[in-house]
Formats: sequence, C-alpha cells, structure tokens
Amino acid sequence: MPLPLHSTRGISPHCIIVDEMAFARRDVISQTIAPLVEMRDSMLIGVSTPAGEENAFTKLMQHKEFDAHMYQRACADCIAAKRATLCPHMDHLAPAWKDIGRESIAAALMGSDEKLQAQESRGVITTDDSRVFEASHIAAFFDAPGVSIENGKVRVLWVFADPNGGGQSKLALLACTYITGKVVLLAGELEAPSSRQQVRDALRRFIRGLRAPAAFPEAAIIFVPENNLGFESSAMAYDDLRSFSCISVAMQVREGASTAGIRITERLKDRYVSDTSGFMLQRRIARWGHFQTRCPGGASKYWAQARTELERFRSVTTLTSYGGLSHTRYTGKVNGGTDDFVIVLLMACYWVPRALIGRGIAARAPELQLNTGYTPVKKGLRQLLDLSLK
Repeated sequence: MPLPLHSTRGISPHCIIVDEMAFARRDVISQTIAPLVEMRDSMLIGVSTPAGEENAFTKLMQHKEFDAHMYQRACADCIAAKRATLCPHMDHLAPAWKDIGRESIAAALMGSDEKLQAQESRGVITTDDSRVFEASHIAAFFDAPGVSIENGKVRVLWVFADPNGGGQSKLALLACTYITGKVVLLAGELEAPSSRQQVRDALRRFIRGLRAPAAFPEAAIIFVPENNLGFESSAMAYDDLRSFSCISVAMQVREGASTAGIRITERLKDRYVSDTSGFMLQRRIARWGHFQTRCPGGASKYWAQARTELERFRSVTTLTSYGGLSHTRYTGKVNGGTDDFVIVLLMACYWVPRALIGRGIAARAPELQLNTGYTPVKKGLRQLLDLSLK
C-alpha cells in the first residue's frame, strides 16, 4: 500500500508482500515490517531485483531462517570472472516474458554500468564499489596478530573522541600511540550516553583505564576531541578532564582564535580518508595485543562493530542543482548504519603522523606531571612529541 509510514502502523496482517523490497524505504522496513514478522503465524514474502549488499532484501536472502529462492541468469564461474553480463550458461532460466534478444537495447540504455546490468538483467547481487576501504585491506588488519609493547615504551598517548549527536550515534573514544611508523590502537569505547553526566563518567573511566598500573600510568596524554558540536568538545576538555594530570588538549587555531579539538569538514575528511586508506594498504595500523575496552561482550564485540563500520563506510556522490556539479561525502550512516569508530580512526591516522613532523596542531600547555618521580614542567605539543620519539 503506498501509504504514509504512520498509516501502516497498527495493522495485523497474516501475510505481508513487499514488491521491490531491496529498494523499500529503510524506515518502513524497520518500523512497520520488522515488528509484524514477530507475530505468530505471520508470513513475509519479499520479491525484488537485487540492489547491492546493504539492504533488507539481500540480508534476508542470506538469512538461514528465510526460505530464499534466487534466480540468477549467470553462473558462478562467470560471476567470479566478472563476466556476469556475458554469461550464456544460464539462459534457460530466462522467464517467458523476457526477450533475450532485446538485452542489447537495455544495455545501451544503461550505458557502461556493468554492475547495474548484472543486477537488472541477470539478477546478480553485486558488491558496492563505493566502499572506501578495500575488503582485502580490512581483512589483513583483522587477521594480523596483536602487537606487544615493552614496558615504558609508550611515553605519549593520543586519545581521540567523537561525541555522539543523537539518534544511533555513539560516543567513540580511541587511544593510540605511534611506534616504528605504525599507529597502534591501545583502547577504545563505543557508548551511548544520554546526558552530560554520563559523557563525563564515560570519559573519566576511559582515562582511568589508561592510567591503570597494567596499562600506561606514566604516559602523557594528548586529548583530541572532534568539535563539530562545539560545546561538547569544550566541556570534555576543560571540565571532564580537569582533575587529571599529564593531559594536553589539542587545539585548532583559526583566524587568531583557538577552540578545543578538531572540526571535521567534508574537504578535510577527504584527506583523512586518503591517509587512512594508505595506512591500511601499507599495514601501518595495528592493534595492541592487550587492547582495552569495557564494551559489553569484550574486545571481540568491539572489533565486530568496528569491522562492520569499516566495511560499510562509503563515498556517496550526489549531483547539486547548480549545473549538475557533483558533491562527494563520506559516511557509514547509509541504511541505518553508524561510523563512530571510523571517524576516530580517521582522525588518528591523519593527525598523529602530521603532528610528529611538526604540522597541523597547536596544544594547550598546562602543567604536566609524569607521575611520581618526575618534575612538574610545562610542556607544549612540540615537547610532548619530542618525548614520544625518544
């Protein structure tokens, strides 16, 4: 029924038929259809041309409890060889209403988009080529064993924070260091605080975990919040962390004024993506073997979420109304996804190497005390970075 979303709620059908389900609105699937399939004796029938991997129809086709019938007019060998549109081996599956001899006309109308031809003419579920990170690079990162770190080797920690802005967004915290040319991830959290006090508590727990005797009790910390929300990053930097020593807050200086943290624009995110992709290609991102997280389910749950975000992070190109100019943005929030972990990873891979060669970030210089036995001294970012390279 082509009805508004609110008009479809509250109904109690026994059979739900969704035509072109792969193209159905996400909110209709999640808010109307999903609750209905939980009803006793209800039945869902989805029919659709495939539309990539990230949609409800494809997910159900791969679900073990869903009776799936897939008709692909391309054999497995031709699909693997990327010749799905030329495959002659499954032509016997063509429906009676389809004239194979007219496919060349349809192909001409679709242009050179072979992925679209494979989906529309052959029924093949294709991989979304707008993924930012190569699947093989993601697999290599997660397959690599955790690295070990000698006691006292880490002199400076970087803590990146992406405050949650409502909806499904979460507060992301990521601690890392830079060792032998690699960004080493040491600790991380993905939480959903609903109040300012809960944000404060989450951040303080995270810092206390890094300061634990078994972690990095003597390391200085450079705190880098994302400040797109403005007030949140300032509150985190100047209120939540006030009681901790050995913390320097990264500042961004613009037109003579400085603010806590880093503002991320789409233009800057393009550089973030480029640098992070390069680090993944060169195997220059690693995980500490004793990675810390309080995530329910432990590190395995945390990394499962991180992997999902990396795999779903996309470049989305849209046309503007001004002469058809294109605009590209990077996001993981397509079809209800999140990208909180990816954002802090992008920040880490971009700013840490740049700061180490003396560019990009200035720093607030409070008194720093590197725990018992050290003389309290004032250190700016340059001195901290010199310390981290010793």
